[in-house]
Amino acid sequence: MNRIPVILVVGLAFIIILVAVIRFSDGLIKASLPQDLEDFDTPLVTGDVKIFKNYYGIPHIITDNESDLFFAMGFYHASDRLWQMDYYRRLSQGRLSEIFGDESILVDKFLRCFMIDSTAQKCYENMSEQSKAVLQRYSQGVNFYMSEYRNKMPFEFGALAYQPDEWLPYHSILIGRVLTFELSLGIWADAAYGEIASKFGYEKARLLIPGLDKPMPTQIDSNIFSTTFDQDLSQYSNKLTKIRNDVGIVGSSSGSNCWVFRNVDSISQSSILANDAHLPLTIPARWLQMQFTTKGINAVGLSLPGIPLLMSGRNDNIAWGISNIMTDDFDYFVERIENEHYYVGENKKKIRFHVDTIFVKDKEPHVYYQRFTETSPIISDFHINRDPAILLNLPDKADTSFFVQNAMSFRWVGNNVSDEILTLYKLARADNYDEFKSACNHWSNPGLNFHYADKSGNIGLKSAADIPIRAKDCDPNLPNPAWIDTYHWKGFNRLENEKVSRSSNEGKFIASANEKIENVNYISNYWEPESRINRINEVLTLEDKHGWREAQYLQNDYYSDFAKKMSDIIVPILDKYSSLMTENELRVLNSLNDWDYIMLTDIGLSSFINVYTNQFIYNIFHDDFGPLLYNKFTFVSSIPTRLVMDVLTNSKYDTFIDNLRTNETEIIDDIIFETYRVSINHLIKHFNSGKINDWKYGNIHQLNINHVFSRQKFLAPSVTLGPFEMSGNNTTVNNTEWNFTNPYAMVIGASMRFIADMNEDFIFTVVPGGASGDPASPNYSDQVRIWLNGGYLKIPFGRSPSENYRLAVSISPER
Repeated sequence: MNRIPVILVVGLAFIIILVAVIRFSDGLIKASLPQDLEDFDTPLVTGDVKIFKNYYGIPHIITDNESDLFFAMGFYHASDRLWQMDYYRRLSQGRLSEIFGDESILVDKFLRCFMIDSTAQKCYENMSEQSKAVLQRYSQGVNFYMSEYRNKMPFEFGALAYQPDEWLPYHSILIGRVLTFELSLGIWADAAYGEIASKFGYEKARLLIPGLDKPMPTQIDSNIFSTTFDQDLSQYSNKLTKIRNDVGIVGSSSGSNCWVFRNVDSISQSSILANDAHLPLTIPARWLQMQFTTKGINAVGLSLPGIPLLMSGRNDNIAWGISNIMTDDFDYFVERIENEHYYVGENKKKIRFHVDTIFVKDKEPHVYYQRFTETSPIISDFHINRDPAILLNLPDKADTSFFVQNAMSFRWVGNNVSDEILTLYKLARADNYDEFKSACNHWSNPGLNFHYADKSGNIGLKSAADIPIRAKDCDPNLPNPAWIDTYHWKGFNRLENEKVSRSSNEGKFIASANEKIENVNYISNYWEPESRINRINEVLTLEDKHGWREAQYLQNDYYSDFAKKMSDIIVPILDKYSSLMTENELRVLNSLNDWDYIMLTDIGLSSFINVYTNQFIYNIFHDDFGPLLYNKFTFVSSIPTRLVMDVLTNSKYDTFIDNLRTNETEIIDDIIFETYRVSINHLIKHFNSGKINDWKYGNIHQLNINHVFSRQKFLAPSVTLGPFEMSGNNTTVNNTEWNFTNPYAMVIGASMRFIADMNEDFIFTVVPGGASGDPASPNYSDQVRIWLNGGYLKIPFGRSPSENYRLAVSISPER
């Protein structure tokens, strides 16, 4: 056979395979799309259920009674986001290997250490009868949808060849605890600080905790842990990096902005609430917008698929929104191990062993054992292939590949028993601040600031969180010796933080943006930089009126208070080096003096200031830590960002300033200028130009919105959105965080926006995706461009569906 026919045959074969894959993918996707009108009769409802939808697929659910309302919520969530709900359920239970195969065993073992499933069951057993009723009816709605559409499941089920399990009432609690897990920065940061302490000493590690506001505990003797502890901890934290990537925790500024503002005129006063939550951006979107109406309840806002009711929303009388407190809700403890025992003081206790089984797709089940102390499961065991035969004392089964003398356990607020569903239920029905406050008292985790606004112009904030009571020697940022009582947790306190304003002389606004909360008790050291809250306070202070247009502008604001303050420090120092500068370097210096510090995609100085920030942190710490530890340390981006200002202004960091890779001894001015020169050279090389106007920020700062399937070569084009050029960074109100471990790709953003002007009969909202989870649906990504351009959907708020809504689902009692 000659060469040309061979090429033709190979090419034809490729085309046939490609067409087959496209048709297969298209068939999987289209098979799950709903019909135009769905009509059901069932004994599971006692009155009529109507679900109307607008052009964007956003529903208005109307029922005759409250019980049927929660049934309808479950049906609706399942109809648009069933696979997303199942994915997070499996993640929380450590059951991803059943659908993805052995590549997920490590993730499953790690998540099982957190005992989220058993905690959720305890929460359900101990919650109020009202909350149980909500979850029971919600789960019935989910299961009814699955029974009616067993052969038309979302395409992911077909692609992975499995069917979803029954949705049990407590499964909704799992979804909430996964969110707590995502927001628990100590899981990642404390391991990095522990590794730094074990290699460089505790004093140096504490220097790297910005704004340390807790008195230094009793110094831990460096010899108290085993001689191999630093190596063991390094191996453990290496695995944490893989876990983060596999789970999709790619950024750390998982916070939010929320503010309430009182508007007063000569006749009346009212208030407005604006909320945007910052999370890793995924497709399908993390949030679902919806309105629901029944006797005693009429509310609209944002819900999390898998959890009934609204996290942020409004009803006829009040509005509420949320921001992350940034609670330090996790600590590591080092267990002193001797054979099959661990120490409590100088006494030994028997380690409890539990044989566990992870079922693996297309493979034999993975059987391993977990070790337990009275503190928790030993979390440092998760990356070890433990053979249960060890328990039977079989020969040749000695396992020496783990922490032999020391092992790590933990405490986590996410294991507390609480009733967050009751909070959401009461918020939907609340008429005033006292009822709002009562609702917040049931919330435990994740720790949130709940903001309040009502039609009478009253505004407020109520923090809701359980704060660990740490014994006097307990270090909240470093591993503690578990066998010494003075290093342990001793219970929990409710965070007492409340602000209420009922008149103009009490303040016209209340805002939060994950900034430090002043409190007599330790809350956290993992605050976000103050740049966002400073900008919000600045704008709101200057405004006499703050309507929905002003709120939209502020949510999309790209001014960086951080960039201005850093420039104010470095520019005078750079002026001293002007005689050594090239023409390009002088041009940038002159431009910095005239910049407005607004980070837009087409502004070259936006590129410069972000490259400079990244390079400055690199120059200060990379030579000390090396690449692996540097990446672990900088993962929680708020830490290095806050340290920039500390290093620039405080001589206590001089120990890090001298570059260990050079023979000279550098001072801070040297680092400032060296960083400046390297940053400009980097930009000239990247853009192949020395002109500032050519350094388009959007060229380096881009967003891809990924689906779990985005890693699959053939499915990725059907489910992934982007790349999109982005403005801002983690210091702008419109948070578009990039991570120091992978600059400058955007990893965190506004996962939803919500604005409720209590003087209007509509709300504004948008998500970076759409209502549907089906890639073939027009509602899969129809809000993305609106979100990118700073736009919003205007949703009418009335008890009857607006004229632009059509009846999509009708469920009636079986007759």
